[in-house]
Amino acid sequence: MIMNVKMFAKKNVTIKCLSIILGVFFWFIFSYDKMNIGWYKLPIVVYNGQELEYEGPEYIWAQLSGKRADLIHLDMKNLALYIDTDRLNLGQNMIEVSWDAMFLPSTINVLDSSPNNIIITLKTI
Repeated sequence: MIMNVKMFAKKNVTIKCLSIILGVFFWFIFSYDKMNIGWYKLPIVVYNGQELEYEGPEYIWAQLSGKRADLIHLDMKNLALYIDTDRLNLGQNMIEVSWDAMFLPSTINVLDSSPNNIIITLKTI
């Protein structure tokens, strides 16, 4: 029995290697455009608040969907929830987590976020 396995492994090695390479290649090609959904941890970036102190959560979780290729090429270093303090008032502000505040490409959709709304408190320094 062991001899048969060794003989089988030594026969047609190039064809077997080529089959594995082609299988992986076709798997990658056919799964590349598949729609994927995933949860991503996004930091909250507050800008235009030179003389303001910010209190609130440091990050949110967002469920994003899009083609696998688009999610792979997403710039994870710049992926964040951006909040402009010029549009807020001093004190508590409730902000709805939305697609346009993340500066995502049009091919990526936000399905859900946790939390859906965040409360940010702005104080003067």
